[in-house]
Amino acid sequence: MVDHAKCHRTENNNEEVQTTGRALQSFPKKPEVHLSFESLTYTVNTYINLKKVKKEILHGIGGSFRSGQLTAVMGPSGCGKSTLLNVLAGYSGLDSQSCSQFVSLMAELAHNQSRTMVCTLHQPSALLFEKFDQVYALSSGRCIYQGPPSSVIPYFAERLVVCPPYHNPADFLIEVAIGEYGTDVLVGLFDTTKITNTNGRNGYHTICDEDHEEIELEIRQEDNNTNDEQSLYKTELLKKPPFYVQIYHLYFRNVTMYKRNKTNLLLRIAAHLAVALIMSYMYLGVGNDAAQVLANMKFVYGSNLFLVYTGLMAVIVSFPLEYMILKREHFNGWYTLFSYFISVLLVEIPLQTLCCLVYIVPAYAITGQSLELVRFGYFAVFLTVTSLTSQSVGFLCGATMPLKMSVFVGPVFVVLLSVFGFAIRFPDIPSMYVWLHHFSFIRASFQSILYSLYGLDRGVLPCSDEMYCHYKNPVKFLTEMEFARVNIYSEFFYLCSFLLCTYVLTTTVIWYRLNKR
Repeated sequence: MVDHAKCHRTENNNEEVQTTGRALQSFPKKPEVHLSFESLTYTVNTYINLKKVKKEILHGIGGSFRSGQLTAVMGPSGCGKSTLLNVLAGYSGLDSQSCSQFVSLMAELAHNQSRTMVCTLHQPSALLFEKFDQVYALSSGRCIYQGPPSSVIPYFAERLVVCPPYHNPADFLIEVAIGEYGTDVLVGLFDTTKITNTNGRNGYHTICDEDHEEIELEIRQEDNNTNDEQSLYKTELLKKPPFYVQIYHLYFRNVTMYKRNKTNLLLRIAAHLAVALIMSYMYLGVGNDAAQVLANMKFVYGSNLFLVYTGLMAVIVSFPLEYMILKREHFNGWYTLFSYFISVLLVEIPLQTLCCLVYIVPAYAITGQSLELVRFGYFAVFLTVTSLTSQSVGFLCGATMPLKMSVFVGPVFVVLLSVFGFAIRFPDIPSMYVWLHHFSFIRASFQSILYSLYGLDRGVLPCSDEMYCHYKNPVKFLTEMEFARVNIYSEFFYLCSFLLCTYVLTTTVIWYRLNKR
Protein backbone atom coordinates (compact mmCIF):
# COMPACT_ATOMS: atom_id res chain seq x y z
CA MET A 1 0.00 0.00 0.00
CA VAL A 2 1.48 3.34 -1.05
CA ASP A 3 0.58 6.41 1.03
CA HIS A 4 1.23 10.13 0.53
CA ALA A 5 3.17 9.56 -2.67
CA LYS A 6 3.47 11.98 -5.55
CA CYS A 7 5.01 10.01 -8.42
CA HIS A 8 5.00 11.66 -11.81
CA ARG A 9 6.99 12.11 -14.96
CA THR A 10 7.90 15.35 -16.69
CA GLU A 11 7.99 15.38 -20.48
CA ASN A 12 9.27 17.95 -22.92
CA ASN A 13 9.35 18.21 -26.68
CA ASN A 14 13.08 18.73 -27.07
CA GLU A 15 14.68 17.36 -30.22
CA GLU A 16 15.98 13.85 -29.85
CA VAL A 17 19.68 13.21 -29.68
CA GLN A 18 20.97 11.55 -32.83
CA THR A 19 21.82 7.90 -32.37
CA THR A 20 25.51 7.16 -32.85
CA GLY A 21 25.58 3.44 -32.23
CA ARG A 22 24.57 1.26 -35.13
CA ALA A 23 23.02 -1.26 -32.72
CA LEU A 24 20.64 1.39 -31.36
CA GLN A 25 19.28 2.67 -34.67
CA SER A 26 16.32 0.30 -34.57
CA PHE A 27 14.98 1.74 -31.31
CA PRO A 28 12.11 4.23 -31.75
CA LYS A 29 12.70 7.76 -30.63
CA LYS A 30 10.99 8.76 -27.41
CA PRO A 31 10.43 12.10 -25.65
CA GLU A 32 12.63 12.74 -22.65
CA VAL A 33 11.08 11.53 -19.40
CA HIS A 34 12.22 12.66 -15.94
CA LEU A 35 10.97 10.58 -13.01
CA SER A 36 10.54 12.26 -9.64
CA PHE A 37 8.89 11.28 -6.38
CA GLU A 38 8.55 12.71 -2.89
CA SER A 39 7.23 11.50 0.48
CA LEU A 40 6.89 7.98 -0.90
CA THR A 41 5.77 5.47 1.73
CA TYR A 42 5.13 1.78 1.08
CA THR A 43 3.46 -0.55 3.60
CA VAL A 44 2.74 -4.28 3.41
CA ASN A 45 0.81 -6.68 5.63
CA THR A 46 2.82 -9.35 7.45
CA TYR A 47 2.51 -11.69 10.42
CA ILE A 48 4.50 -11.51 13.65
CA ASN A 49 3.73 -14.11 16.33
CA LEU A 50 0.57 -15.10 14.41
CA LYS A 51 -0.65 -11.50 14.51
CA LYS A 52 -1.29 -9.51 11.36
CA VAL A 53 0.70 -6.28 11.44
CA LYS A 54 1.71 -3.63 8.92
CA LYS A 55 5.37 -3.32 7.97
CA GLU A 56 6.64 -0.11 6.44
CA ILE A 57 9.29 -0.78 3.79
CA LEU A 58 9.79 2.72 2.36
CA HIS A 59 9.71 5.62 4.81
CA GLY A 60 8.77 8.86 3.05
CA ILE A 61 11.65 8.92 0.59
CA GLY A 62 12.04 11.28 -2.34
CA GLY A 63 14.29 11.84 -5.31
CA SER A 64 14.45 12.09 -9.08
CA PHE A 65 15.80 10.10 -12.02
CA ARG A 66 16.65 12.21 -15.03
CA SER A 67 16.50 11.31 -18.68
CA GLY A 68 19.82 10.57 -20.35
CA GLN A 69 21.38 9.14 -17.19
CA LEU A 70 22.02 5.61 -15.99
CA THR A 71 21.05 5.35 -12.33
CA ALA A 72 21.88 2.57 -9.87
CA VAL A 73 19.70 1.97 -6.80
CA MET A 74 21.92 0.48 -4.10
CA GLY A 75 21.61 -0.73 -0.54
CA PRO A 76 21.76 -3.87 1.59
CA SER A 77 19.34 -6.74 1.15
CA GLY A 78 15.84 -5.90 2.34
CA CYS A 79 16.26 -2.13 2.26
CA GLY A 80 13.55 -1.65 -0.37
CA LYS A 81 15.46 -1.38 -3.66
CA SER A 82 13.13 -3.61 -5.66
CA THR A 83 10.09 -2.14 -3.96
CA LEU A 84 11.16 1.32 -5.02
CA LEU A 85 11.70 0.32 -8.61
CA ASN A 86 8.65 -1.94 -8.92
CA VAL A 87 10.62 -4.00 -11.38
CA LEU A 88 12.09 -7.46 -11.34
CA ALA A 89 15.44 -7.56 -9.61
CA GLY A 90 18.02 -10.12 -8.66
CA TYR A 91 18.30 -11.99 -11.95
CA SER A 92 20.87 -14.75 -11.96
CA GLY A 93 22.97 -16.03 -14.82
CA LEU A 94 25.04 -12.87 -15.54
CA ASP A 95 28.76 -13.36 -15.16
CA SER A 96 31.09 -10.39 -14.72
CA GLN A 97 31.70 -9.97 -18.45
CA SER A 98 28.00 -10.20 -19.36
CA CYS A 99 27.12 -7.79 -16.56
CA SER A 100 29.67 -5.25 -17.80
CA GLN A 101 28.35 -5.51 -21.36
CA PHE A 102 24.78 -5.15 -20.12
CA VAL A 103 25.58 -2.01 -18.12
CA SER A 104 27.45 -0.55 -21.09
CA LEU A 105 24.42 -1.14 -23.30
CA MET A 106 22.12 0.56 -20.78
CA ALA A 107 24.51 3.51 -20.54
CA GLU A 108 24.51 3.85 -24.33
CA LEU A 109 20.72 3.75 -24.39
CA ALA A 110 20.54 6.43 -21.70
CA HIS A 111 23.07 8.78 -23.29
CA ASN A 112 22.25 8.39 -27.00
CA GLN A 113 18.51 7.73 -26.84
CA SER A 114 17.63 10.01 -23.91
CA ARG A 115 16.13 7.07 -22.04
CA THR A 116 15.66 7.01 -18.27
CA MET A 117 17.46 3.83 -17.17
CA VAL A 118 17.17 2.71 -13.54
CA CYS A 119 18.28 -0.65 -12.14
CA THR A 120 19.23 -2.24 -8.84
CA LEU A 121 22.91 -2.97 -8.27
CA HIS A 122 24.31 -5.76 -6.08
CA GLN A 123 27.98 -5.70 -5.00
CA PRO A 124 29.46 -4.10 -8.13
CA SER A 125 33.15 -3.78 -8.87
CA ALA A 126 34.75 -0.35 -8.85
CA LEU A 127 34.93 -0.30 -12.65
CA LEU A 128 31.26 -1.23 -12.99
CA PHE A 129 30.29 1.29 -10.31
CA GLU A 130 31.92 4.16 -12.22
CA LYS A 131 29.88 3.41 -15.36
CA PHE A 132 26.74 4.79 -13.71
CA ASP A 133 25.81 8.45 -13.87
CA GLN A 134 23.88 8.51 -10.61
CA VAL A 135 23.56 6.35 -7.50
CA TYR A 136 20.49 6.21 -5.28
CA ALA A 137 21.37 4.43 -2.00
CA LEU A 138 18.80 3.09 0.47
CA SER A 139 19.07 1.91 4.05
CA SER A 140 16.08 0.56 5.99
CA GLY A 141 13.74 2.11 3.45
CA ARG A 142 15.30 5.59 3.67
CA CYS A 143 17.54 7.43 1.24
CA ILE A 144 21.11 8.05 2.43
CA TYR A 145 22.69 9.23 -0.83
CA GLN A 146 21.74 10.39 -4.30
CA GLY A 147 24.41 11.65 -6.62
CA PRO A 148 27.23 10.65 -8.99
CA PRO A 149 29.49 7.71 -8.03
CA SER A 150 32.58 9.95 -7.98
CA SER A 151 31.07 12.03 -5.17
CA VAL A 152 30.37 9.16 -2.79
CA ILE A 153 33.68 9.37 -0.91
CA PRO A 154 33.78 13.22 -0.66
CA TYR A 155 30.16 13.36 0.42
CA PHE A 156 30.57 10.93 3.30
CA ALA A 157 33.95 12.46 4.22
CA GLU A 158 32.16 15.77 4.84
CA ARG A 159 30.01 13.88 7.35
CA LEU A 160 33.07 12.40 9.09
CA VAL A 161 32.64 8.95 7.52
CA VAL A 162 35.99 8.30 5.85
CA CYS A 163 36.49 5.57 3.26
CA PRO A 164 39.59 3.41 3.89
CA PRO A 165 42.42 3.78 1.33
CA TYR A 166 42.22 1.58 -1.77
CA HIS A 167 38.68 0.58 -0.79
CA ASN A 168 35.93 0.01 -3.36
CA PRO A 169 33.51 2.97 -3.09
CA ALA A 170 30.58 0.66 -3.80
CA ASP A 171 31.55 -1.67 -0.95
CA PHE A 172 32.06 1.35 1.29
CA LEU A 173 28.57 2.61 0.46
CA ILE A 174 27.04 -0.79 1.28
CA GLU A 175 28.97 -0.92 4.57
CA VAL A 176 27.59 2.47 5.55
CA ALA A 177 24.06 1.40 4.58
CA ILE A 178 24.12 -1.77 6.71
CA GLY A 179 25.33 0.18 9.76
CA GLU A 180 28.96 -0.93 10.07
CA TYR A 181 29.96 2.67 10.83
CA GLY A 182 27.30 3.01 13.52
CA THR A 183 23.59 3.66 13.64
CA ASP A 184 24.18 7.27 14.66
CA VAL A 185 25.82 7.84 11.28
CA LEU A 186 22.73 6.46 9.52
CA VAL A 187 20.42 8.63 11.61
CA GLY A 188 22.47 11.66 10.64
CA LEU A 189 22.25 10.70 6.99
CA PHE A 190 18.48 10.25 7.29
CA ASP A 191 18.18 13.74 8.78
CA THR A 192 20.15 15.19 5.90
CA THR A 193 17.22 14.14 3.68
CA LYS A 194 17.79 14.26 -0.06
CA ILE A 195 20.83 14.45 -2.27
CA THR A 196 20.08 15.78 -5.72
CA ASN A 197 22.42 15.76 -8.71
CA THR A 198 22.26 19.35 -9.99
CA ASN A 199 25.58 19.63 -11.83
CA GLY A 200 25.21 16.93 -14.48
CA ARG A 201 27.60 14.12 -13.64
CA ASN A 202 30.16 16.13 -11.71
CA GLY A 203 28.61 17.18 -8.42
CA TYR A 204 25.98 16.84 -5.76
CA HIS A 205 23.94 19.20 -3.64
CA THR A 206 22.19 18.71 -0.29
CA ILE A 207 18.66 20.07 -0.06
CA CYS A 208 15.79 20.00 2.39
CA ASP A 209 12.25 18.85 1.76
CA GLU A 210 11.04 22.41 1.30
CA ASP A 211 13.50 23.01 -1.55
CA HIS A 212 12.26 20.20 -3.78
CA GLU A 213 10.18 22.43 -6.05
CA GLU A 214 13.03 24.94 -6.33
CA ILE A 215 15.46 22.24 -7.47
CA GLU A 216 12.99 20.98 -10.07
CA LEU A 217 12.71 24.55 -11.39
CA GLU A 218 16.50 24.79 -11.64
CA ILE A 219 16.60 21.53 -13.60
CA ARG A 220 14.01 22.84 -16.04
CA GLN A 221 15.88 26.12 -16.50
CA GLU A 222 19.09 24.19 -17.14
CA ASP A 223 17.41 22.17 -19.89
CA ASN A 224 15.99 25.35 -21.42
CA ASN A 225 19.43 26.99 -21.54
CA THR A 226 20.88 23.91 -23.20
CA ASN A 227 18.35 24.00 -26.02
CA ASP A 228 18.30 27.85 -26.33
CA GLU A 229 14.52 27.86 -26.49
CA GLN A 230 11.54 27.66 -24.19
CA SER A 231 10.23 24.08 -23.79
CA LEU A 232 6.72 23.12 -22.86
CA TYR A 233 6.51 20.84 -19.85
CA LYS A 234 3.60 18.63 -18.95
CA THR A 235 3.14 16.64 -15.76
CA GLU A 236 0.88 13.62 -15.95
CA LEU A 237 0.37 10.29 -14.26
CA LEU A 238 1.91 7.26 -15.90
CA LYS A 239 -0.68 5.54 -18.08
CA LYS A 240 -0.86 2.05 -19.48
CA PRO A 241 -0.61 1.67 -23.26
CA PRO A 242 -3.85 1.06 -25.19
CA PHE A 243 -5.58 -2.28 -24.78
CA TYR A 244 -4.76 -3.57 -28.26
CA VAL A 245 -1.10 -2.59 -27.85
CA GLN A 246 -0.90 -4.57 -24.61
CA ILE A 247 -2.37 -7.65 -26.27
CA TYR A 248 -0.06 -7.27 -29.27
CA HIS A 249 3.13 -7.14 -27.23
CA LEU A 250 2.05 -9.81 -24.73
CA TYR A 251 1.02 -12.14 -27.55
CA PHE A 252 4.35 -11.85 -29.33
CA ARG A 253 6.19 -12.24 -26.05
CA ASN A 254 4.40 -15.56 -25.51
CA VAL A 255 5.12 -16.61 -29.09
CA THR A 256 8.78 -15.75 -28.61
CA MET A 257 8.89 -17.84 -25.46
CA TYR A 258 7.54 -20.85 -27.36
CA LYS A 259 10.03 -20.28 -30.17
CA ARG A 260 12.89 -20.29 -27.70
CA ASN A 261 11.56 -23.37 -25.95
CA LYS A 262 10.58 -25.53 -28.90
CA THR A 263 11.07 -28.72 -26.90
CA ASN A 264 7.82 -28.22 -25.01
CA LEU A 265 5.82 -27.63 -28.20
CA LEU A 266 7.37 -30.53 -30.10
CA LEU A 267 6.91 -32.85 -27.15
CA ARG A 268 3.20 -32.06 -26.90
CA ILE A 269 2.67 -32.63 -30.63
CA ALA A 270 4.74 -35.82 -30.64
CA ALA A 271 2.85 -37.19 -27.64
CA HIS A 272 -0.51 -36.65 -29.34
CA LEU A 273 0.69 -38.28 -32.54
CA ALA A 274 2.21 -41.26 -30.73
CA VAL A 275 -0.91 -41.90 -28.66
CA ALA A 276 -3.07 -41.54 -31.79
CA LEU A 277 -1.10 -44.27 -33.56
CA ILE A 278 -1.19 -46.55 -30.51
CA MET A 279 -4.93 -46.09 -29.94
CA SER A 280 -5.65 -46.54 -33.65
CA TYR A 281 -3.73 -49.82 -33.78
CA MET A 282 -5.56 -51.11 -30.69
CA TYR A 283 -8.97 -50.29 -32.19
CA LEU A 284 -8.13 -50.89 -35.84
CA GLY A 285 -11.23 -50.85 -38.07
CA VAL A 286 -13.84 -50.77 -35.27
CA GLY A 287 -15.68 -47.72 -36.60
CA ASN A 288 -17.64 -49.44 -39.35
CA ASP A 289 -18.22 -52.86 -37.81
CA ALA A 290 -21.45 -53.82 -36.04
CA ALA A 291 -19.58 -56.47 -34.03
CA GLN A 292 -17.18 -53.84 -32.63
CA VAL A 293 -19.62 -51.13 -31.54
CA LEU A 294 -18.75 -51.49 -27.85
CA ALA A 295 -15.05 -51.41 -28.72
CA ASN A 296 -15.63 -48.23 -30.69
CA MET A 297 -17.42 -46.74 -27.69
CA LYS A 298 -14.31 -47.47 -25.59
CA PHE A 299 -12.17 -45.82 -28.26
CA VAL A 300 -14.32 -42.68 -28.15
CA TYR A 301 -14.21 -42.64 -24.35
CA GLY A 302 -10.43 -43.11 -24.31
CA SER A 303 -9.90 -40.39 -26.91
CA ASN A 304 -12.15 -38.02 -25.00
CA LEU A 305 -10.37 -38.69 -21.73
CA PHE A 306 -6.90 -38.40 -23.28
CA LEU A 307 -7.59 -34.98 -24.80
CA VAL A 308 -9.22 -33.85 -21.57
CA TYR A 309 -6.09 -34.67 -19.59
CA THR A 310 -3.67 -33.14 -22.09
CA GLY A 311 -5.66 -29.91 -22.08
CA LEU A 312 -5.84 -29.92 -18.29
CA MET A 313 -2.28 -30.82 -17.33
CA ALA A 314 -0.57 -28.59 -19.90
CA VAL A 315 -1.68 -25.44 -18.07
CA ILE A 316 -2.34 -26.67 -14.54
CA VAL A 317 1.42 -27.01 -14.03
CA SER A 318 2.67 -23.99 -15.98
CA PHE A 319 0.16 -21.32 -14.94
CA PRO A 320 1.01 -21.26 -11.18
CA LEU A 321 4.65 -20.71 -12.15
CA GLU A 322 3.68 -17.76 -14.35
CA TYR A 323 1.46 -16.22 -11.68
CA MET A 324 4.36 -14.72 -9.71
CA ILE A 325 5.59 -12.96 -12.85
CA LEU A 326 2.05 -11.76 -13.56
CA LYS A 327 1.74 -10.48 -10.00
CA ARG A 328 4.88 -8.32 -10.25
CA GLU A 329 4.24 -7.02 -13.75
CA HIS A 330 0.58 -6.24 -13.05
CA PHE A 331 1.57 -4.44 -9.86
CA ASN A 332 3.96 -2.31 -11.90
CA GLY A 333 1.04 -1.32 -14.15
CA TRP A 334 2.56 -2.70 -17.33
CA TYR A 335 -0.74 -4.12 -18.55
CA THR A 336 -4.25 -5.03 -17.43
CA LEU A 337 -5.30 -8.48 -16.32
CA PHE A 338 -7.79 -8.83 -19.17
CA SER A 339 -5.19 -8.11 -21.85
CA TYR A 340 -2.81 -10.61 -20.25
CA PHE A 341 -5.43 -13.36 -20.16
CA ILE A 342 -6.51 -12.70 -23.75
CA SER A 343 -2.91 -12.89 -24.95
CA VAL A 344 -2.41 -16.20 -23.12
CA LEU A 345 -5.55 -17.66 -24.69
CA LEU A 346 -4.51 -16.46 -28.15
CA VAL A 347 -1.47 -18.70 -27.82
CA GLU A 348 -2.80 -21.65 -25.82
CA ILE A 349 -6.07 -22.20 -27.69
CA PRO A 350 -4.53 -22.51 -31.20
CA LEU A 351 -1.75 -24.70 -29.80
CA GLN A 352 -4.14 -27.06 -28.04
CA THR A 353 -6.37 -27.12 -31.13
CA LEU A 354 -3.38 -28.12 -33.24
CA CYS A 355 -2.52 -30.92 -30.80
CA CYS A 356 -6.10 -32.17 -30.88
CA LEU A 357 -6.13 -32.28 -34.68
CA VAL A 358 -2.81 -34.13 -34.69
CA TYR A 359 -4.55 -36.82 -32.65
CA ILE A 360 -8.01 -36.73 -34.27
CA VAL A 361 -7.15 -36.98 -37.97
CA PRO A 362 -5.06 -40.19 -37.94
CA ALA A 363 -7.14 -41.80 -35.19
CA TYR A 364 -10.41 -41.20 -37.05
CA ALA A 365 -9.05 -42.57 -40.33
CA ILE A 366 -7.21 -45.62 -39.01
CA THR A 367 -10.07 -46.82 -36.78
CA GLY A 368 -12.35 -46.94 -39.82
CA GLN A 369 -14.94 -44.36 -38.80
CA SER A 370 -17.54 -43.14 -41.27
CA LEU A 371 -15.97 -41.02 -43.99
CA GLU A 372 -18.91 -38.62 -44.08
CA LEU A 373 -17.65 -35.06 -43.68
CA VAL A 374 -20.47 -34.07 -41.31
CA ARG A 375 -19.74 -36.91 -38.88
CA PHE A 376 -16.00 -36.18 -38.93
CA GLY A 377 -16.75 -32.50 -38.30
CA TYR A 378 -18.85 -33.27 -35.23
CA PHE A 379 -16.22 -35.73 -33.99
CA ALA A 380 -13.39 -33.20 -34.34
CA VAL A 381 -15.31 -30.21 -32.99
CA PHE A 382 -16.61 -31.93 -29.86
CA LEU A 383 -13.24 -33.45 -28.97
CA THR A 384 -11.47 -30.11 -29.50
CA VAL A 385 -14.00 -28.07 -27.53
CA THR A 386 -13.90 -30.64 -24.72
CA SER A 387 -10.12 -30.37 -24.56
CA LEU A 388 -10.34 -26.57 -24.48
CA THR A 389 -12.97 -26.76 -21.74
CA SER A 390 -10.67 -28.99 -19.73
CA GLN A 391 -7.90 -26.48 -20.34
CA SER A 392 -10.08 -23.76 -18.82
CA VAL A 393 -10.54 -25.96 -15.75
CA GLY A 394 -6.74 -26.23 -15.59
CA PHE A 395 -6.45 -22.43 -15.62
CA LEU A 396 -9.00 -22.22 -12.81
CA CYS A 397 -7.23 -24.82 -10.66
CA GLY A 398 -3.86 -23.18 -11.27
CA ALA A 399 -5.23 -19.75 -10.35
CA THR A 400 -7.02 -20.79 -7.17
CA MET A 401 -4.70 -23.37 -5.61
CA PRO A 402 -0.99 -23.95 -5.00
CA LEU A 403 0.83 -26.15 -7.49
CA LYS A 404 0.99 -29.22 -5.23
CA MET A 405 -2.75 -29.05 -4.60
CA SER A 406 -3.85 -28.19 -8.14
CA VAL A 407 -2.07 -31.19 -9.72
CA PHE A 408 -4.10 -33.42 -7.40
CA VAL A 409 -7.50 -31.70 -7.34
CA GLY A 410 -7.68 -31.15 -11.11
CA PRO A 411 -7.26 -34.81 -12.21
CA VAL A 412 -9.53 -36.06 -9.40
CA PHE A 413 -12.24 -33.64 -10.51
CA VAL A 414 -11.92 -34.87 -14.11
CA VAL A 415 -12.09 -38.52 -13.06
CA LEU A 416 -15.30 -37.86 -11.13
CA LEU A 417 -16.96 -36.18 -14.11
CA SER A 418 -15.79 -38.86 -16.57
CA VAL A 419 -17.79 -41.59 -14.79
CA PHE A 420 -21.13 -40.26 -15.97
CA GLY A 421 -22.30 -41.36 -19.40
CA PHE A 422 -19.85 -44.25 -19.68
CA ALA A 423 -19.47 -46.21 -16.45
CA ILE A 424 -23.08 -45.78 -15.37
CA ARG A 425 -26.30 -45.22 -17.29
CA PHE A 426 -28.63 -42.39 -16.41
CA PRO A 427 -31.46 -44.62 -14.98
CA ASP A 428 -28.95 -46.24 -12.59
CA ILE A 429 -27.61 -42.99 -11.12
CA PRO A 430 -28.69 -42.28 -7.49
CA SER A 431 -30.95 -39.26 -7.26
CA MET A 432 -28.45 -37.29 -5.18
CA TYR A 433 -25.89 -37.50 -8.02
CA VAL A 434 -28.17 -36.66 -10.95
CA TRP A 435 -26.98 -33.06 -10.92
CA LEU A 436 -23.41 -34.27 -11.46
CA HIS A 437 -24.58 -36.17 -14.53
CA HIS A 438 -25.98 -32.98 -16.05
CA PHE A 439 -23.01 -30.92 -14.86
CA SER A 440 -20.34 -33.16 -16.42
CA PHE A 441 -18.97 -31.60 -19.61
CA ILE A 442 -17.18 -34.88 -20.37
CA ARG A 443 -20.53 -36.68 -20.38
CA ALA A 444 -21.99 -34.08 -22.75
CA SER A 445 -19.10 -34.51 -25.18
CA PHE A 446 -19.06 -38.32 -24.97
CA GLN A 447 -22.77 -38.69 -25.68
CA SER A 448 -22.68 -36.14 -28.51
CA ILE A 449 -19.75 -37.86 -30.25
CA LEU A 450 -21.43 -41.27 -30.12
CA TYR A 451 -24.67 -39.77 -31.40
CA SER A 452 -22.83 -38.08 -34.29
CA LEU A 453 -21.19 -41.43 -35.20
CA TYR A 454 -24.24 -43.71 -34.88
CA GLY A 455 -27.16 -41.29 -35.10
CA LEU A 456 -28.20 -38.79 -37.76
CA ASP A 457 -30.01 -41.51 -39.77
CA ARG A 458 -27.02 -43.78 -40.19
CA GLY A 459 -27.80 -46.99 -42.07
CA VAL A 460 -27.26 -50.62 -41.14
CA LEU A 461 -23.69 -51.45 -40.17
CA PRO A 462 -21.75 -54.28 -41.86
CA CYS A 463 -21.16 -57.26 -39.57
CA SER A 464 -17.80 -59.04 -39.49
CA ASP A 465 -19.28 -61.87 -37.39
CA GLU A 466 -21.27 -64.16 -39.68
CA MET A 467 -23.40 -65.57 -36.84
CA TYR A 468 -24.90 -62.55 -35.04
CA CYS A 469 -24.36 -58.79 -34.56
CA HIS A 470 -26.51 -57.31 -31.80
CA TYR A 471 -25.94 -53.68 -32.78
CA LYS A 472 -26.28 -54.02 -36.54
CA ASN A 473 -28.87 -51.26 -36.34
CA PRO A 474 -27.14 -48.22 -34.71
CA VAL A 475 -30.43 -46.96 -33.25
CA LYS A 476 -30.59 -50.04 -31.02
CA PHE A 477 -27.22 -49.20 -29.50
CA LEU A 478 -28.16 -45.58 -28.87
CA THR A 479 -31.46 -46.62 -27.28
CA GLU A 480 -29.88 -49.11 -24.88
CA MET A 481 -27.22 -46.59 -23.84
CA GLU A 482 -29.86 -43.83 -23.29
CA PHE A 483 -28.26 -41.73 -26.07
CA ALA A 484 -31.12 -41.80 -28.59
CA ARG A 485 -32.59 -38.47 -27.43
CA VAL A 486 -29.33 -36.54 -27.25
CA ASN A 487 -29.51 -33.04 -28.74
CA ILE A 488 -25.99 -32.35 -29.93
CA TYR A 489 -26.67 -28.65 -30.44
CA SER A 490 -27.81 -28.05 -26.88
CA GLU A 491 -24.86 -30.11 -25.61
CA PHE A 492 -22.47 -28.03 -27.72
CA PHE A 493 -24.02 -24.85 -26.32
CA TYR A 494 -23.52 -26.23 -22.81
CA LEU A 495 -19.84 -26.98 -23.52
CA CYS A 496 -19.25 -23.46 -24.81
CA SER A 497 -21.11 -21.95 -21.84
CA PHE A 498 -19.07 -24.07 -19.43
CA LEU A 499 -15.90 -22.90 -21.19
CA LEU A 500 -16.78 -19.20 -21.03
CA CYS A 501 -18.03 -19.33 -17.43
CA THR A 502 -14.83 -21.04 -16.33
CA TYR A 503 -12.71 -18.38 -18.02
CA VAL A 504 -14.76 -15.61 -16.40
CA LEU A 505 -14.44 -17.28 -13.00
CA THR A 506 -10.69 -17.70 -13.50
CA THR A 507 -10.27 -14.04 -14.41
CA THR A 508 -12.32 -13.00 -11.38
CA VAL A 509 -10.24 -15.15 -9.03
CA ILE A 510 -6.96 -13.82 -10.41
CA TRP A 511 -8.26 -10.24 -10.18
CA TYR A 512 -9.18 -10.79 -6.54
CA ARG A 513 -5.79 -12.28 -5.70
CA LEU A 514 -3.96 -9.43 -7.43
CA ASN A 515 -5.97 -6.67 -5.75
CA LYS A 516 -6.49 -8.00 -2.23
CA ARG A 517 -4.52 -6.27 0.51
